[in-house]
Amino acid sequence: MTDLWEIVGIGLCSLAAVIVMRDIRREYVPLFAAAFSAAVLSAVLPKIGAAAELVSYFGNYAGSGKLKTVLKALGIVWLTTAAADLCRSLGEGTIASSVETAGRAELLILCIPLLRELIDMSLLS
Repeated sequence: MTDLWEIVGIGLCSLAAVIVMRDIRREYVPLFAAAFSAAVLSAVLPKIGAAAELVSYFGNYAGSGKLKTVLKALGIVWLTTAAADLCRSLGEGTIASSVETAGRAELLILCIPLLRELIDMSLLS
């Protein structure tokens, strides 16, 4: 929890610096935002190992079932959100929208077997 407070504090300080920097050197704002994103990612990466082990543990029990699909969906959502946020922070809203659309399409494709199973269950009832 302490790490989160530190990241939030650094984020607020970075926000203040970006606001000041906009008036002085506007062209450096996207680079500063990207540097902040990289710093946060490097602070969080060591903790992701424990989460990856937990997902792997669940994956061993999931087999080809619904839990595996849910875990994949969570991965798609997190990855898509991180990539889109990075694109937006660099001022590329169009690319961010395209990344989000691709993520939604991947989620839809991933969920097709579950949707078929739900439809089959409702037809048999």
